[in-house]
Amino acid sequence: MTKNERLAYLIEKLMAEQASDAEHTEMLQLIQDPANELDAKRTLLHAYQTSTNLCDLSPEKQEQILTAVLQSDKEDIAQTVKLKLFSLKNLAVAAVLLICTSIGFYFLKPVSSRSDRKIAQQEDVLPGRKQTTLTLADGSVISLSEANKGKIATETGLVITKQADGKLVYEVLDHGRGPISGFNTIATPYGGKYEITLQDGTRVILNSGSKITYPLSFAKENRTVILTGEAYFEVAKEMNRPFIVHTPSINGISGQDVRVLGTHFNINAYPDEQAFITTLLEGSVKIETENTIEGRLLKPGQQATIKQSIVVSSANVDAAIAWTNDLFDFTDLPLKDMMRKLARWYDIEVVYQGEVAPIGFWAQISKNKKLSEVLASIETTNSIHFKIEGKKVIVSQKKIE
Repeated sequence: MTKNERLAYLIEKLMAEQASDAEHTEMLQLIQDPANELDAKRTLLHAYQTSTNLCDLSPEKQEQILTAVLQSDKEDIAQTVKLKLFSLKNLAVAAVLLICTSIGFYFLKPVSSRSDRKIAQQEDVLPGRKQTTLTLADGSVISLSEANKGKIATETGLVITKQADGKLVYEVLDHGRGPISGFNTIATPYGGKYEITLQDGTRVILNSGSKITYPLSFAKENRTVILTGEAYFEVAKEMNRPFIVHTPSINGISGQDVRVLGTHFNINAYPDEQAFITTLLEGSVKIETENTIEGRLLKPGQQATIKQSIVVSSANVDAAIAWTNDLFDFTDLPLKDMMRKLARWYDIEVVYQGEVAPIGFWAQISKNKKLSEVLASIETTNSIHFKIEGKKVIVSQKKIE
């Protein structure tokens, strides 16, 4: 049994009031060990999200569990809850997350009807959808969200088909002919998402506010595409012809080339972010930048963060690709980073009113929810307030009484 599985088992026993003193001590030790920090948070979040009756507990029962978990002075507990801080020193307080969203350190469960109605009565914004445009080699533009399924265009030697599920597929008509000149560009607006299969069989999912440009026929030496924004790739394997994703330099971030032979990975390279992040799921990739003499190799489960140099670290793979499964994953994500994700999906403008604390959030929320539902979930933290005005969201800090 892994440490993570053991922690999940101990949490289950604690909530069923079946944990012994020794098991209670063991659980706290696992939670407080810095080496287990990320796994502990994920396990607590999963236990909280899959619970069915925790928020029905009476205040007396909540306090009883609180005391049993923390074995601390009640005044210290109250102060910790009031400030809603999350650090290794008080990581044991994370067990409180299993009780109720009202004191939930941003572990968000489906919102209460009262909170949801409050925001919905102002205005609402629908979630994004599969919409995008295709720019052909001759400059003509096709709205893929409006195009009927079946063949939508024919380039020299290629047929472009929209499948019943909305995906775009390129097929070579004559494999014996030479290279086909010209480029196509797929662009998804804010609020859009699209999937495409390139002519070599590579699968690409393009996130909202993103653009990918690719040749109609890849060169003999390599298969190069240009990306702005975010995309997930499942590259068709060709041992003698690498697949290269180029993200141009922007806002002081060095441009990069991600070079692979056949693998699964995610690239986040939005112009409004502070770095480019490449996350590897399987296979291997080599990251090269304009400012590095030698590239860096990634192993599965690692990510490369690029500003001026390349920094390799362990990755939260599930969080990196959650968007491909229509989920927002706000794992330890600062407020403004979270709001940028929401702005791209709901095509909204975010305005901050006054000073707003740089709070970190922990939540996983469906991208199919209306904006009011997502914001109501976040408001259950009792520290942030949102107001929807058309396509604008005003963010302000709640006063803690």
